[in-house]
Amino acid sequence: MDIKILSVILGAVLGGLISSTGYLFREKRELKEKVNESLFQLLDVWSLVAMLKFSNSDSFLNQLIEEIKIRFPAESIEDKEKKLIKQGMVKSIPMMMGNRESLDGHSLKAYKSSVKELAGIYPMLAFDLNKNDMLINLLSYIDTIASEKISSDEEEALLSNVKGFMFNEALNDLEVGLLKLAKLSGRSTTKDVGHRIARINKRFGKLPSSAFDEYIENVIAPLVQHHYNSLGIENPNIVKSEPNKLLKSDG
Repeated sequence: MDIKILSVILGAVLGGLISSTGYLFREKRELKEKVNESLFQLLDVWSLVAMLKFSNSDSFLNQLIEEIKIRFPAESIEDKEKKLIKQGMVKSIPMMMGNRESLDGHSLKAYKSSVKELAGIYPMLAFDLNKNDMLINLLSYIDTIASEKISSDEEEALLSNVKGFMFNEALNDLEVGLLKLAKLSGRSTTKDVGHRIARINKRFGKLPSSAFDEYIENVIAPLVQHHYNSLGIENPNIVKSEPNKLLKSDG
C-alpha cells in the first residue's frame, strides 16, 4: 500500500479519535457542571429547610427567650408571652436569612428547576427527588402553615407535631438525594457535602448570640420601648452610665 495513502488513512483515524475524545471530554465536563449547579441549588434548599426546622423547635424558642431575658432583664416572660413569641418566630426567619424574597416561591422554583435539569441526564435520581412530597409541600405551603390561626392549645400541639414530622421526612429524603448527586460529581464533593450537612446541623444545635441581634434589635426592642413610651415612663432596661466621680470631684 502506498505510504501516502496509509498516512492519510491513519491521520483520519487518529483525527477522528482525538475529535471524539475531545467531544466526550466536553460532554462529561458539561454534565459535571450541570450536576454541580443542581447540587448548589439543592444544598441551598436543604439549608433553608434545616433552618425552618430549627426555628420551629423548642431549643430555638428557649434560646431566643434566654437572649431576650439577658437584654431586657426588667421584663417578665410568662407562658402567655412565650406563646406569642413562638407564634411569631417564623416571621423572623426572612430577617435572619438576610431578607430573602420569600420562603416558598423562590426555593420551590429552585428545587423544581434542579430536578428538571437532572431529568435529562440522571432520570432516576430526578424521579426520586421529585417524589419528595413532604419537601414540595413544605416549600409550597410553609407560609400558610406558619400563619394558620390556632384556636386551642391542642390544635397548636398537633400542628407543631405535624410540622416536626414533615421537616424530618423532607430533610432525610433530601439529604439522601444530595449525597447521591454529590457522588456523581466526585469523591471529594461527596465528602464536602457530607461535612457541610453535619456542620450545619451541629451549628443549629446552639446558635451564637449574634444570630439573634438583628431580630431583637428590629423587632423586640421597638416593642418594649413603645410599651414604656405609652406608659409615659422610662424604659428600665436601658442602663444609664454613671457620671465619672473623678471629674465630678474636680469640679
